[in-house]
Amino acid sequence: MKPSDYGKPLNTTEDNWNAALQFSGEQPLPDDFTARVMEQVRGAEILPAHRIQVPWLRHKQISQSARRAWTWGMAVTLGTVIAASAILYSPSLLSPANTTPSPGSRVILPKEWTDLHLMKAKELGIIQQPDIQVYDQGYTLSLQEVVADPNRMVINLRITDRSGQPANNAMSMFSSSWLKLRNEAGQIIGKGTMTVPMESRSENGTFKQEYLLMSYIFPNEEPGETVVIEAEVNELTVDSKRGKVVTGDWGFSYKVDMTKANALTQTTKLDNTYTTPEGLSLEMENIVRSPAGVKLEFTTLLTDQAQARTPAELRDDLELMFHFENAKNEVLSPIVSSHGAVYTKHQSNTPDKLRWSYYVNDLPYDSDSGPVRFILDGYAIPVTSEDSFTVRPQMLKQQPAIFNAQGDLLKVHDIKITETADEPGPSAWMAISGQYFNRLAGDQWIARDELGQKYEVVRRGSYSIGEDVTFGQTDDHTNLIYLIAKNVKTLPKELTLTRTLTDKKYTNVAWSFELPEGAAKD
Repeated sequence: MKPSDYGKPLNTTEDNWNAALQFSGEQPLPDDFTARVMEQVRGAEILPAHRIQVPWLRHKQISQSARRAWTWGMAVTLGTVIAASAILYSPSLLSPANTTPSPGSRVILPKEWTDLHLMKAKELGIIQQPDIQVYDQGYTLSLQEVVADPNRMVINLRITDRSGQPANNAMSMFSSSWLKLRNEAGQIIGKGTMTVPMESRSENGTFKQEYLLMSYIFPNEEPGETVVIEAEVNELTVDSKRGKVVTGDWGFSYKVDMTKANALTQTTKLDNTYTTPEGLSLEMENIVRSPAGVKLEFTTLLTDQAQARTPAELRDDLELMFHFENAKNEVLSPIVSSHGAVYTKHQSNTPDKLRWSYYVNDLPYDSDSGPVRFILDGYAIPVTSEDSFTVRPQMLKQQPAIFNAQGDLLKVHDIKITETADEPGPSAWMAISGQYFNRLAGDQWIARDELGQKYEVVRRGSYSIGEDVTFGQTDDHTNLIYLIAKNVKTLPKELTLTRTLTDKKYTNVAWSFELPEGAAKD
């Protein structure tokens, strides 16, 4: 839909409604989707789907508008909480599994080391090669390489079938949770963040998955001299389309020596602080550089005035937007998009103060590109609101009902009493187009009819994320969203919708600072 089309009634025929109501939140991707994307944009930012994926942003210069779009468009809050469980080890568990030669191995290639920002780790000698193979039921699971780094541990894992060929289905369905990273006391300290399928392209243009790269961070405890990788793998998927699995035992344990990587890691104190006009205070604490990654540690705290706008139970839903640039205004690292960002946040000992740790693959600081700057782009947090508009069903064929508040535009084009399997029971479904400056995901609405009866409101449908959130603007109107007033059994004369919570985005910030030049020790 073009912007000029907003005032026109949409074609909401019975077929269109039925098709729209079959919407499911997530559609499966083609089997070769990741491979084709990776092949096309190697050397640029890569964000594979659902499992958080490794972004490979290679110092490309990006316009201010594109930078803002990336920064806000991909926002996803990723608070991480890890429960550490103490387990007593037997002596045999602490011993590395028996190793055998791996004639069918597929280790990381030279170009891949660079693309993955792991070349420094390789040059500094923190890559370990366990060469562990576990065979059962005709399938071999191999632990081939481990990047022993306290900021980003990367594990190269491969599964092959009886013929020694990569078992694509088994690797595609492999879960990072099947590997436990424990400290010397047996407590789980590692958290899986990314699983990247590494593929090769054949002469006929098809792709073959060669191995998996699985990344882990240590959010609550810095690793000591040893990290134990313990595999608990009891089933492998051999045919994902038919749901066929094979059961067996592909378990192993391997002790990772962390002493060299820990010695090469440097922590630099930061003392930069800033308070936004709306009352969010940031206090930088540390930047931790290691051979394979960088960790930025800081805290945030809302002022009393800012806290008054946000319910206490929602103050943890804060989302920060920032990026790094060098002196050439080139954006560095995947932090430009939180789809590519790996971070944790949790409450500190001070009430309402959040402690953050952001992990990035690399922040190059050299004589050619100059110093690296942290640049704050904004933040978002839910705030209470009372914005409202009224839908009169009999008027919608002539003109849509319009909501315009706080930079957000909604237009209701049609309303219908219907129900679906996902939303059972008659309800009033309102077909909506529009454009949001704020975040859409956290909004909360209520509805009241002309008699004052109150109804719960939920949202369904898809939308496009860019610098703003848009929906209902395609020519075929396939990305409409729907506000659903639950349990409305007959069309009312009027239905007033009130937005009680706005997922508010703030961009009137002006803060940046230069990061210290410290780097991982050589």
